[in-house]
Amino acid sequence: MAYIKEHFGEKNIEKLRCEHIQSFLLSKVSDGLSLSSVRQYCSALEKLETVLNMYSERFGRGRVYDFSPGIKQARVAAKEAGLSLFDGSRAY
Repeated sequence: MAYIKEHFGEKNIEKLRCEHIQSFLLSKVSDGLSLSSVRQYCSALEKLETVLNMYSERFGRGRVYDFSPGIKQARVAAKEAGLSLFDGSRAY
């Protein structure tokens, strides 16, 4: 939410839109994160979408969240940017 607040001035998570998610993910791609990191962000945001939809339904907010177009575009941008997968060792 810090990114959304800083760039869009939005403080309420219920007002998240696909454009916010897409902008956040594309900023991560342009920062040069690894492909696996971008994928993790995408996965987490898909879960957030699910939770927000469940919340909206449960409390009668009447809102449907759909971040999939923004997430899909970010995944395509990450592949096109040639982001590399982590190839190091995880051994300590």
